[in-house]
Amino acid sequence: MLLRPFILLTIALACCTHLHAQHLAAYVDYRDHFIAFNKGTKISLEHLPVQSYQVGGNSIGYLDNTGRLKVYYDGETTTLAEDFVRDFTVTDALLFYQFRQQFYVFDKGEKKLLTTDGRDPVATDSLITYFDRNIFSFRVYYNGRDHGLDDRADLAAVKNFEPGGNLVAFVDANSAFKVFYRGQIHTLSASSGPQEYFPGTDVVAWFDEYDLSFKVFYKGEITVLDNYRPRQVWAGNGLVAYLTDNEEFKVFDNGSIKDLSPLPPTWVEVTDRVLLFADLTTFRMYYNGHRLALENAVPAKIAADYRNVAYAGDDGRLRIIYRGERKDMGFAQFSEYHVYGDVVVYLTSQRKASFYYNGRTYQ
Repeated sequence: MLLRPFILLTIALACCTHLHAQHLAAYVDYRDHFIAFNKGTKISLEHLPVQSYQVGGNSIGYLDNTGRLKVYYDGETTTLAEDFVRDFTVTDALLFYQFRQQFYVFDKGEKKLLTTDGRDPVATDSLITYFDRNIFSFRVYYNGRDHGLDDRADLAAVKNFEPGGNLVAFVDANSAFKVFYRGQIHTLSASSGPQEYFPGTDVVAWFDEYDLSFKVFYKGEITVLDNYRPRQVWAGNGLVAYLTDNEEFKVFDNGSIKDLSPLPPTWVEVTDRVLLFADLTTFRMYYNGHRLALENAVPAKIAADYRNVAYAGDDGRLRIIYRGERKDMGFAQFSEYHVYGDVVVYLTSQRKASFYYNGRTYQ
């Protein structure tokens, strides 16, 4: 949780808890044309091979054949930078990129300069954290505005930090544990910063070293989950899964604690609202209060995003868990599959794409 170079956090983590269904996808067809999928319609964006691309909640960012950074947003394609873009990241709500030490964000159709001399940027679903060397200040871009994390305008004002989907948990210079959430700073512990903490979207979990209790901050409220330090913790979108001191597997979800298993899981993965886990005999999923048994073993490849999951089942067919319901896609020959929000795309070895979106299959 120390200051670190640019990374993309995948616990996506959710644009403020996903304010809208995500309807975009993209792929490269057999002609190397770059194709976007938008609410059931395919749009050809480029006729020459692209260098790279990323799909977000409301936009698709990509480097075209010549290295220009472009974004597809609200039905239109815009060039953001002609060349020399070192890094770019597309999240649920934002597109972040940098040119040397200059940081930019594309937000709701508008390109904005964050700083001309920045370092240590981190982009998550609905915010960007970075250090602005022009004013020697640790900053958070959120909801169209730039915010300071502490009254002291220097890097030492923040000992360490960890961003989640729509919040930033941090320990300040006085060892106070705080969280930036929805434009405001909340103090979680005045003088005992935790050794580690686990931020997600709308939620932060930590073990309080002062009163020796495991706690969660959820939508502005603090709840004690246990009086013992947990063995492991996983945070997602509005949920925290944890293994208790006596190895019971539980989840805090939507403000309440639910028992998942009296035995420790052998494997766990949390993505947004989806909690996947396995015991000795079964691959399982927890979603919106329901626990589903999926397969006899953990699949070799799992694609998950937002609230949906795709994988190849024990019998080889593609299976989708879409908004909590299981869909068998038949024995179609597929070579790869991806989940982008509410869109599942799967391709044959000849790069022919099919899409599952909002209860329908599109070719």
